[in-house]
Amino acid sequence: MGGFGSGSYVRLMPRHARVEEMRRFDLTDLRRRGYLSGDVRLMKWTARAGRPAVAVGIVALESGVLFLWRTAPNAWHRIEVGYCFSQTSFGFKRWFCCPRCHQRARVLHWQDHPGQMACRKCYDLRYSSQSEEPRWRADRRAYELRSRLGSPDPANQEFPTKPPKMRRCTYEALRAQHDEFRQIWAQGMCDALSAMNRRAHYLR
Repeated sequence: MGGFGSGSYVRLMPRHARVEEMRRFDLTDLRRRGYLSGDVRLMKWTARAGRPAVAVGIVALESGVLFLWRTAPNAWHRIEVGYCFSQTSFGFKRWFCCPRCHQRARVLHWQDHPGQMACRKCYDLRYSSQSEEPRWRADRRAYELRSRLGSPDPANQEFPTKPPKMRRCTYEALRAQHDEFRQIWAQGMCDALSAMNRRAHYLR
C-alpha cells in the first residue's frame, strides 16, 4: 500500500509552489508603469484566496529599488534590492540582483511572511503548465490559437477562417500547428481510454 502510482504516494509527495500563487515584482512592468520614476510609489494587492491585502512602498534608488511594507502599526520592514547589468549591442541592460543567490533576474517573487524576496529558482517555483499532461497542454494551446484568430467560439474545435489582414503563409503555418496540437490531444485521449479499459478489465 502507498507504493508508486497509488493515491497515498501522490498525497505524500511534496507540492511545489506555483509562480501564479506568488506576489511578484517585474522590473520591466515597474518601469513601464512609472514606479521607478524617482517618487515614492505604493503598490497594492487586494485580499485574495485567503491572503490579506498588502501595500508595498517602492522607492527608486540609483543603485536599486527599496521596498517598504508595514506588518503592524509601528513595525516597518524594508528590503533593498540592487541592480545587475548585462552588456548588449546597444549598451547595458538592467536587472534585479536576487537578494538570496545574487544572480540577475527580471522578476522577483515576494512572500508575505516573513516578508522575503527572491527569484523563481531560489524559491523552486513551478509554472502551472508544467504540471499539465501533454494532451491537455496541446488542447490548451490549440484553444489559444483559435482565440488568437478571433474565433467567436474558441471552445469549438473547428479552426476559424483566415482574418482579412493575415498573410496566407502565416495562416497556414498556424493551421499546421493547430492540427499538430489536435493530433497530440487525440492520441493522448486514446491512450487514456486504453489505460482505463485495461484497468477495468484487471479489476473484474
